Amino acid sequence: MATDDGTAERVREMTADAEAWMSGLFRKIDKAERKGNDDKADRLREEMDSYGHSVHRVVSIVLAGGGPSHRLNVTLDSDGDVIEVESIASWGFTHKATEIREGSALWRYAEEQTSHYGPMREGE
Repeated sequence: MATDDGTAERVREMTADAEAWMSGLFRKIDKAERKGNDDKADRLREEMDSYGHSVHRVVSIVLAGGGPSHRLNVTLDSDGDVIEVESIASWGFTHKATEIREGSALWRYAEEQTSHYGPMREGE
């Protein structure tokens, strides 16, 4: 999805920086493990966890198939509550995503359609 404000380029740069950082980190981990230095490898792995993790469930609700197609991508938190809704329209090789405002009819529709999922179970 191209943007006029340079966002796509910034995302590419951030992704390249993250890839370079992780590649270097994995080289160090592999080297430590080859030398049998498991403590060092474990310390290096801890660097990967510096920002933590979050687990969400994404449910895709198809509103229209074929061309053009239209769906809602609904992100649920671990309790099963809607935390984000995106409207995705696709035609040919073009895709456009629009954030849906909380409280709107489409947000409410997403809540209704995903209410049966409930909280995530251990291991999901």
